[in-house]
Amino acid sequence: MTKSLFCLNLLALTTLFGGASLINLGSAYDPLDPALSTARLVLVAGVLATLSPLLPTAVVRFGTTAAGALLIGLWLAFGAVCLVSSVATDDHAGALASTLWILIGVPVVFFVGLPGALGKNASKLVVLALLISHMAYVLISLCLYPNVQFPYKGIFGHPNGTGVTAAVVAACSLTWIIERVRIGSLGRWATVGLWALVGGSSFLVVVSGSRTSLLALIVTAITAAIICSRRLRRKRFLLMVGGGLAIFLVGTALFPQLDFTDQIWQKHRQQVTKGDILSKRTDIWMRVIDDMQVLGNGSEYFPETVGISSHNSLMHIIGERGPIAAFLMTCVAALGLILAWRQAIRNQPHYSFPAAPLIISVCFWVLSMGEGIFGSLGTGITLAYLLSLGIVITGEPNRRTSAWPRRECNAIPKAA
Repeated sequence: MTKSLFCLNLLALTTLFGGASLINLGSAYDPLDPALSTARLVLVAGVLATLSPLLPTAVVRFGTTAAGALLIGLWLAFGAVCLVSSVATDDHAGALASTLWILIGVPVVFFVGLPGALGKNASKLVVLALLISHMAYVLISLCLYPNVQFPYKGIFGHPNGTGVTAAVVAACSLTWIIERVRIGSLGRWATVGLWALVGGSSFLVVVSGSRTSLLALIVTAITAAIICSRRLRRKRFLLMVGGGLAIFLVGTALFPQLDFTDQIWQKHRQQVTKGDILSKRTDIWMRVIDDMQVLGNGSEYFPETVGISSHNSLMHIIGERGPIAAFLMTCVAALGLILAWRQAIRNQPHYSFPAAPLIISVCFWVLSMGEGIFGSLGTGITLAYLLSLGIVITGEPNRRTSAWPRRECNAIPKAA
């Protein structure tokens, strides 16, 4: 891939992820402006139309293993159940079109076409595009609303939007750190800059008050540490962990001096005292379970019957499309994580950012447990997750590449 083509693909993916994430500018309490909703669809459709000439060749050359084929088969089964559910519940034309997109469009575009067209740079492009698009939201938010107070909402429709966006920035930064560890390029200033991004985005996650985003950040950081521990010698790994802890300790030393620290503490203390740690999410989920139908209740179930978002992607699927669809999606998630882990720990010298699908998948699914970010389009992290599944599917034929060593070896070769 030439440099100019790489830049064009990066611009396209950045626009794709950033356009899908426009939905975060609205919420159930502050609905997204109809003009922005239209702009979101236009941007996503425009990017996919622009990239469409690259897809036919990739589809013709597509190849994978039994595990990759099984993952596609599970997704097709999920899409088929969604389509049957949409017909059975007399959904409107738009909802029916969304299920057709899930059944046909997603596997063709994200599982087969785009990963094949982007080639060996697919993971790198996904990470950079996701980072640039979400950093743009963060910078615009800080420029327009520089007075950071808890809970920090910024330009988003709800403070949770700030938390989700910042968590994605942190995940991308951690992925970049993993890649520098993998290739043995731990330049001082570049490493400091990446850790600064992790620290700054972590701060925004905390200030947003989004506990789901904070949990996603913690789980993603632990996953990144486990991957790095397989590559670095113990001494260097401990130094890296020590650097991360140093940033954390500096943050905790400065944090109590900030005005909103007491507000954060009071909010969480009150939630625990009331016995409402999950902010009434359990009430929503129990309602979904009580109303559960084999083929779901249709696309209008949450806005018309529940009156609020599901705050959980699997519960969203159960409510709209039924438990069979949710079970199939759980299988897709589990197999995708297994394949992504296998790719992350193998040394593939000709591929960049092999750990990206795993980090993106972990971040996406932890966020999905407290926020309803899954959909036919979803947000930027949703589309990045779908593309990550495609990357591990198309990368499966290269799975025999040797695994990363447990630690670097400094053995001196014997003289001839």
